[in-house]
Amino acid sequence: MAAIQKEIVAYDHLRDALEANHFGEWAVVYDEELVGTYQSFELAAREAVKRFGQGPYLIRQVGAPRDPLMILSQYVSLNAIG
Repeated sequence: MAAIQKEIVAYDHLRDALEANHFGEWAVVYDEELVGTYQSFELAAREAVKRFGQGPYLIRQVGAPRDPLMILSQYVSLNAIG
């Protein structure tokens, strides 16, 4: 899980701009850069898997609270897509 920490820090730096312009969308962060925002988790995950394989990368809903159970659920769903 430590490998994802740099993506979380990068997201936190982008948070204000993302919340102002993309609230509710799903952001993909890879290699400390915003890859893009997507209308659904599934679209974000498909793009991340297509471009970066198994990662690590961060997929987070813009504006959503950091709920550990939601993160685990998204991880399981992402593995089903890959």
